[in-house]
Amino acid sequence: MLFTSFGFIVFLAIMLAAYFITPARWQWVTLLIGSYVFYAFAGLECLIFILFTTVTAYAVSMMMKRAISRENAYVEEHRELMTKEERKDFRARAKKKRLRILVLGLALNFGVLAVLK
Repeated sequence: MLFTSFGFIVFLAIMLAAYFITPARWQWVTLLIGSYVFYAFAGLECLIFILFTTVTAYAVSMMMKRAISRENAYVEEHRELMTKEERKDFRARAKKKRLRILVLGLALNFGVLAVLK
């Protein structure tokens, strides 16, 4: 579907209406479904790429969330045993680990973009 086609204008109008009708809490779902439909128009092979991107972005965010939860639980559990400097050092190491996870996720998603473009 070309951006200059009549079909795209109709699709865009439908998506805008659906977005603003949907409650704010679920608007992201509307946009996600709209993205899948848009890519499906380009072909099923394109749909595979957006599904891969969605899954990797979700997995990376869950890994980072789990790392933060573990970090906070560890610090709370060992608060009495750790000095302020040790807690600060532990949090800095944990932040570097989360950054590595983020960079891996970005590399995967930008890699898909590089392959497609």
